[in-house]
Amino acid sequence: MPTWNPWRGCQKYSEGCKYCYIHKGDFKRKIDTNDIVKTDNFYAPIAKNKSGEYKIKSGQTVYLCFSTDFLIEEADDWRSECWQMIRERSDLHILFLTKRIERFMDCIPDDWQDGYDNVTVGCTVENLFIMIIKLKLLREKRNYAIYKALGYTIVDIMTQIAISMVILGAIGSLVGALVGAFTTSPILSLFGGYIGAGHFDFVIPWGFTVAIIFGICALVYLVSMLCAISVRRIRPAMER
Repeated sequence: MPTWNPWRGCQKYSEGCKYCYIHKGDFKRKIDTNDIVKTDNFYAPIAKNKSGEYKIKSGQTVYLCFSTDFLIEEADDWRSECWQMIRERSDLHILFLTKRIERFMDCIPDDWQDGYDNVTVGCTVENLFIMIIKLKLLREKRNYAIYKALGYTIVDIMTQIAISMVILGAIGSLVGALVGAFTTSPILSLFGGYIGAGHFDFVIPWGFTVAIIFGICALVYLVSMLCAISVRRIRPAMER
């Protein structure tokens, strides 16, 4: 299983980094993980043996940046060389994972188009909610860059993202409340009949339900604002 780490080091980016094995391992070795540095392994895919053959044999899957993040900002000056090597070694399957998927469109080469056939990109997320926000940032990144060029502030864009998520949260909470209100008692009664417990009449005050829905919406808004803060890294369209 060949690995390729052209640089090492990373910086915690989200809650998903809390128990990161890289930081734990570096801490034991007394290495500062926050220092992003090129490694001696930088040119590994095109390294050759004495016979002039590539050391990494054709057809293998190469795991890229599994001790860092391929899209980390500190490596922007080095990444273009990596793309050149990936093009040269089209006979290898390159796989990398990232938590910075919203940077993807800024980091791909000019000839990417629909992607390289030999590259697989994975995005690691903490939960379904974070995944939805990250995918939204990725899909709408061009629009957000245009908004910035038109004078929209970071807070304006973050608020737009958060409100769209609140709408989804409100709809989901309302549907869940209605389904629960009309199905909880029949389901409990059905199971109660099997165990001889008789009929159940489970009632939740609507005022309490409404309060829960508003609470969920407020939580969704706050979490969305925190997740959407990464839009500050998006450059205005005119600067591209």
